[in-house]
Amino acid sequence: MIHAAADNCKWCKHYLKDRKCLSFPEKIPEEFWVGENLHRNHVPDNKGYHFEKLRITLGQGKY
Repeated sequence: MIHAAADNCKWCKHYLKDRKCLSFPEKIPEEFWVGENLHRNHVPDNKGYHFEKLRITLGQGKY
């Protein structure tokens, strides 16, 4: 099953912006961006990061 990027990358606490994150600061690879790989586990060269759900509390946001 393929998931939309908004269900994965954009809701990860390591997501930066413009299809970039702490794991992939140059550009998130297509397989992760389109949801073929949900990046729940370690993959080579990901700098030790993997998907971790973004938590937002009242009065805070991700800007």
